Amino acid sequence: YIVKEDRRHVAEQYRKLLAGGEMLAFDYRIVADDGTERVLHARGRAHPDLPGTYRGTVQDVTELRAAERAIRTVQKRFQRAFEDAPVGMTIVNPEDRLLQVNDAICEMLGYTLEELSAQTWASLTHPDDLEANEAMFARMCSGEMDEYTLDKRFLRKDGGVVHVHLAARAVRNPDGTLSYVVSLVEDITTRK
Repeated sequence: YIVKEDRRHVAEQYRKLLAGGEMLAFDYRIVADDGTERVLHARGRAHPDLPGTYRGTVQDVTELRAAERAIRTVQKRFQRAFEDAPVGMTIVNPEDRLLQVNDAICEMLGYTLEELSAQTWASLTHPDDLEANEAMFARMCSGEMDEYTLDKRFLRKDGGVVHVHLAARAVRNPDGTLSYVVSLVEDITTRK
């Protein structure tokens, strides 16, 4: 039987379905004969030749929805860890554009999130450290290596210099091409 909380929603969807028009797709929960709750996904549309009837499918998507919830939970956990990390974290695309940065790197470099998203890694790197950094990044883009560490300097928005230890790791597409690079950036200015 349909779970009590879903009955009104299911009835409304089937009324819409029988009224004709577009394809409808919706989930609802049932209690199976063994007492377990299952999630069903219904898709259908009004039958064009038989008024008051519809044609469609109903699939058990319980495991799929559970897997989707688990993925969302992991994504939220990673996002929170990324944003709240005590060290700078960045995600950079193969064109050297900053796709995502955390608050720690913003604070370290004196930029807002919006300002940093308009920058490239190269534009933030001290000119004397740029060649070495670009060489390592190029090797990563070409597939020659998947990770590197490097001590380098960044230029702050206020013109100051920050010494950092950078650890970068490639994330590749199934075909081996570079999707993006995740970097951890530790401020080592005091130690230097």
